Amino acid sequence: MNEKEARAQLRKLIKRGDTVYTCLNKVSRSGMTRHISVHIIKKSQIIDITWLVAGVTGWKLTDDMSLIIHGCGMDMGFHVVYTLNRAIFQRGTDYCGTRDRDAGYATKQAWIN
Repeated sequence: MNEKEARAQLRKLIKRGDTVYTCLNKVSRSGMTRHISVHIIKKSQIIDITWLVAGVTGWKLTDDMSLIIHGCGMDMGFHVVYTLNRAIFQRGTDYCGTRDRDAGYATKQAWIN
């Protein structure tokens, strides 16, 4: 699946105001790299969208299908969802009917264990 197809699929699955869930699967010994998976809930079903996120962000996947995220010193789950939002949403009207300044805040982020 190419980037355009992944973006179209994510736009069908995620709407502004939804919550996108991140799961920390591994932290490197140095603490500078994390393996994070990304999920949404639709009709009481947990859907793993990690591979679609990789398709629109260009991040690499591990063998266990987690995103490889480099860096530290901030909430890396928020970073993943913010970057995802910037990749799939355009600036425009948000879910409350007000004007977006930054599409990165189009959805909420929450951690799951």
